[in-house]
Amino acid sequence: MTHNGPAKFEEAWALVADRVKAYCLKLARNAEIADVAYAATASRAWRGFANFRGDSSFQTFVTTIAQREVYRAMRNQKRWRAVASHDLGDDAERVCDLRPEVGTCPARLVDWSNAIEPAAALGYLSASQASVLAMRFCRPSASWAQLGTDLGIDASSAAVHHCRGIQCLRVYAIINEPTLVGGLDVLRDALEVASRDLTVHETHVFETIVLRGSPTPLPPSRVGRELRAICSKVASCIALSHRK
Repeated sequence: MTHNGPAKFEEAWALVADRVKAYCLKLARNAEIADVAYAATASRAWRGFANFRGDSSFQTFVTTIAQREVYRAMRNQKRWRAVASHDLGDDAERVCDLRPEVGTCPARLVDWSNAIEPAAALGYLSASQASVLAMRFCRPSASWAQLGTDLGIDASSAAVHHCRGIQCLRVYAIINEPTLVGGLDVLRDALEVASRDLTVHETHVFETIVLRGSPTPLPPSRVGRELRAICSKVASCIALSHRK
């Protein structure tokens, strides 16, 4: 296959998207894991599409990626649940800190709380993650079990939704409200730390769209998937960049 540009990818992906989603769900047997794997598959398929030569069908190409991403998501799920199952108290709190600003910036908790609704509206947070975060921000001293009971879920699920939700909320802040994570200087430092895990292209995308605020000619669907994945890596390095 030649000239594998954005339009070609969108066309090819549209033909296999439903089958990829169904495959992820069948393999994972869990809707949440399947959603995570599906999004990761789309992102990785796009990144590899420029080098796709057609030696195999595009369906085979993306199915191979999907299988790998499902197993990756399943391993991550087990790790999150292992974290949450210790005490669902202090141990989980250290790993899944309630306050996104800890070690990063002096943003007030109320500012993060106010960001939950727009983050959910834009698709950064699932409904479950938004509910858990909102409840946790309002009741910081409540245990995971207490929060879970109030929300109609078990304590482990409450902790897992919180862990993932905090990371997603950071990604929202990086793209939409960078002052919440300390501003552009903090993001530049975090990008420097994250660069070891980013490609040259990913670093360029982050610098162009986030740090310089420049428009991009890329399709919105691709920008959303790719930029969120990049920001997630940078977000995980914000606190680390301030410990150098």
